[in-house]
Amino acid sequence: MTNLLTESTTITIVNKVLDDIKENIGDYHQINEQVEKLNVNSEQIHLNINDGEQSKSLNIQNLLDKNILLSNTDDHKENTSSLSTIDSNELLTSHILMNKQIELIHPLENQWSFWYLKNQQGKDWQDNLMKLATFSYVEEFWALFNHLRVASRLPPSCDYMLFKTPILPCWEDSHNSNGGRWVLYFSKSEQVYLNLDVCWLASMLALIGGQYAQDTNYVNGVVLSARKSCDRIALWTSIHHDQQLIFRIGRRMRELINIPRQIHILFELHNQEISTTTNITYKKKSTAGNKVLYQL
Repeated sequence: MTNLLTESTTITIVNKVLDDIKENIGDYHQINEQVEKLNVNSEQIHLNINDGEQSKSLNIQNLLDKNILLSNTDDHKENTSSLSTIDSNELLTSHILMNKQIELIHPLENQWSFWYLKNQQGKDWQDNLMKLATFSYVEEFWALFNHLRVASRLPPSCDYMLFKTPILPCWEDSHNSNGGRWVLYFSKSEQVYLNLDVCWLASMLALIGGQYAQDTNYVNGVVLSARKSCDRIALWTSIHHDQQLIFRIGRRMRELINIPRQIHILFELHNQEISTTTNITYKKKSTAGNKVLYQL
């Protein structure tokens, strides 16, 4: 958004600055002559206002303060005499660049894709799945997150999914087919100790921030599933057979999300048919009816 200062406003501000100069600097008339020589074109002065960010805007008083209001030093006369030789356009351009906010960007180690699944009856799974965004920077993640509905308000039978690009959020994908997921269930009893919105945000930040240390390459994504009976957050892994690695990921998940000790997280296989070809002993069934391979 750009605002232009009117000529009358510019004159008022200049007069105010000159009054201040008169009070602090004895040689008022000399400076006044230099100011009159300086062609301040009001239509060339713009205020840069970036909505939603804490950016500094350039205004005429700041410009005059920096370039006209001189201190009582030995080089005072030299500086004031040189003002008339400064082209006003170059002066404005240089200070606009000096005051322009530098946007800092923070790259992530991986590129990530955010998906939304709306379970509409009568449509195939692929038709219900939508990719909302792909991002590679921290700032892009927050821009996306701030425009999403919070986890606790997600309609039943809908999912949020955050996965490394180009991994698809389905167990049939080759990156997921031999893996499983650590699942945190939010039953009524568990909701006393857990906040779904806080846990979901912590899960995403831990994932994109590479907080799983040496096991980061084995963690593919995280899924939030809103269900009438019991919401859940699932951390997806690419393997299931390395028990030591899987437990290490599970313990790290518990630590990062700050899951109380009385709440269990369960490891389930993506492909339940794996149990028919391998000697797997399941501990129990999960809240969703899936077979549990490990429990923490």
